[in-house]
Amino acid sequence: MVRALFPGVTRLTLDASASRVLDLTPLHSWPGLRVMVTGLERQPVIGAKELGDGLSVIP
Repeated sequence: MVRALFPGVTRLTLDASASRVLDLTPLHSWPGLRVMVTGLERQPVIGAKELGDGLSVIP
């Protein structure tokens, strides 16, 4: 859904500091997307493994 709204996006930065749980599964079908997550401390991240090298996490 998000991909259809922003088809030219190849990099995404998310601030997870206010989240209890972060779910990245909607991003799995976005080929070539690079995701950087900031503010992540101990929140569970769902779907991080599937993004592989496309995911960077900064505490």
